[in-house]
Amino acid sequence: MYHYNKLNYKSKQIYNIILKALQEHRSKIHIKERVDNHLNIKNIVTAINLDNPLLFYVDFRTFSMRLSSTQTTLIFRYLHTEGQIENNISELQNTINKFEKVKRLCLIEKEITIHNALAKRIVYNNYPKKYDEYHTVVGALIYKKAACDGYSKAFKVICDYCEIPCIVITGKLKKENNQWESHAWNMVKINNAWHHVDLTCDEVMDFSKKIVLCDYFNIGDSEISRTHKWNTTYYPPGITGAFEFRCQTDNYADIEKYIISRIQNNMQTLRLKFSSSTNKHNLDYLRLTSKILTKNNINFTKIEGCYNETLEFATIHVTI
Repeated sequence: MYHYNKLNYKSKQIYNIILKALQEHRSKIHIKERVDNHLNIKNIVTAINLDNPLLFYVDFRTFSMRLSSTQTTLIFRYLHTEGQIENNISELQNTINKFEKVKRLCLIEKEITIHNALAKRIVYNNYPKKYDEYHTVVGALIYKKAACDGYSKAFKVICDYCEIPCIVITGKLKKENNQWESHAWNMVKINNAWHHVDLTCDEVMDFSKKIVLCDYFNIGDSEISRTHKWNTTYYPPGITGAFEFRCQTDNYADIEKYIISRIQNNMQTLRLKFSSSTNKHNLDYLRLTSKILTKNNINFTKIEGCYNETLEFATIHVTI
């Protein structure tokens, strides 16, 4: 409930009134006082949307507000009928329950399992006339198609279920034409530190093999700010997580140890980053990987990879 906790006491009271009514599928919500500040109400509604992705049936894009001398009435539009809501909740719960075994893992193992499972499951789609599908958890977890807000809400739902602290962030993403567009992603809290995770940007490298990129998995403010903008005073500071599946060093012995360990444990996807400014071309990663495998008498049929020039990470897949 990160966004709830950022509100003042009075706003939290209004948040709770609206949330309870939306959970009961009420279209008219009465607040027993006059609230003249429409912007404050809008901020509260936004907080509810970001904290509660299972309210997929509410159209948060627009709502109306009526004022009298003694009360405020909010009117919401619903995207689904009662029957559709019930059916979708049932389908969503079935999908969420499939992550039951993941709950037994440690935090970082939970997170990477959820990240990879959703990246393989969801295909990006940003068709604006399908807001009720592609911009909610229904699109991501039932129809397997979603825009960035659908991705981030789905990731939060599963993280919440697996008891990983997770929030949805809204901001801007730089496109290839250097234009900025509205975007949503996540932050997770692992071992008392917050990290950025952008599932939308972590596309699969090859749909036939379902190789998942992790360029935007548990990275810090300094890295993600190259392509993302957000309110840094509102959200917690993010730091880069140093985890075993990512090797960031110039030391040949460390790189060799990492690659051999991954291959021996039947993990054929490698993620490498040199610390210095040299040797940052994808071809160097491929040559280095080939050299190490050959030296250690590990037979392989193919080495392929892609390079993220912005974040300077290479993802390499070895076919044994």
